Amino acid sequence: MSVPSLATSIERRALRQAAIQAGAREATLIEAPIAAAIGVGLPVQDPVGSAVTVLGAGASEAAIISLGGIVTGSADDWVATTSTRPSRRRCGSNSVSSSRRR
Repeated sequence: MSVPSLATSIERRALRQAAIQAGAREATLIEAPIAAAIGVGLPVQDPVGSAVTVLGAGASEAAIISLGGIVTGSADDWVATTSTRPSRRRCGSNSVSSSRRR
């Protein structure tokens, strides 16, 4: 399973336990940028640098991957820095809040 670089050890343990409770025999966690690089076929084990950007639902990450690991990277949890107030933008004829009532 992939896990964001910003995940704490408690969050990683919870993910691992959830996978085991769901029926997995074992659960291995890998950093999200490495999983993304493997998914698109980048040479993660080669001695070359591959740049990867992961834009997730609550965090964005950028990393340079080489020799199977992250050489350097940066992650930002942007949900915590945005407003928690619901958006009132108009989406066609329905507002965001009215579309949630359906």
